[in-house]
Amino acid sequence: MDAFYVELNKPRKFKLLRALSFLIASAGIVLYLLTTRFIGTKTIALLFFLGMGMVVFNLVTRRKKDKRQVVVAQIVLVSSMALISAVIYFLMTGRADHTFFRILLLNALFFSNAVVYVRSKTEGAPYDIYALTFALSVCLLILIMNLSGLIELNALILFVPTVVKTLDNVILNNTKVPLRRVGLNETIHSILYIILFCFVFH
Repeated sequence: MDAFYVELNKPRKFKLLRALSFLIASAGIVLYLLTTRFIGTKTIALLFFLGMGMVVFNLVTRRKKDKRQVVVAQIVLVSSMALISAVIYFLMTGRADHTFFRILLLNALFFSNAVVYVRSKTEGAPYDIYALTFALSVCLLILIMNLSGLIELNALILFVPTVVKTLDNVILNNTKVPLRRVGLNETIHSILYIILFCFVFH
C-alpha cells in the first residue's frame, strides 16, 4: 500500500486523475457522436489508430535520462495533433477540400514554430539560430504559397510574432548586457503591433 500511495502521490496522482477524466470525457463525447450518427465507425477507427500511433511514437521517442525528446519527433507529434482541427472542419462540412488542407498546414506550421522556439529558449545556442531560420523559412513558404494562389497573404499574421521573438532571442543572446537595458523588447514589440495593425486595417 505504501508503494502504491507513493506512485499516486502528487503531482503524479493529479496527472493520473486528470488523464483519467480526459479519457472518460473523450469516450463520452465519441459515444454521443456515434449514437447520434454525427460521425461513423470508420471515422472513429481512423482517429483511434491515429491517436494510438501518436501514443506509441511518443513513448518510443520520449526523452531519456538527461536528454530531451528529439525536436523532429516533437514536430511530428504536434503536426499529428494539428490534424484534429482539420478533422473538426471535415466533420462539420463533410469536405476534405483545400480548406481542410490549409487548416492542417497552418496549424502544423504554427505549433512546429512553437516547438523550435521553446527549444531555443531552453537550450540556447545554436537553437536560437535554428529557431530564427525556421521561422523565416515558414514565412517564406507562406509567401511562395500565396504567389501560387494556395494561401492568402494575411496568414503571415500567424507567423510574424515568432519571427520577432526568435530575432529578439538571437539579439539578446549575442549582445552585451548594456544593450539589453534600452527597451529592445518593447521597441520590437511596438514595431510588430504597428505592422499587424497595417495588415488588418489597411
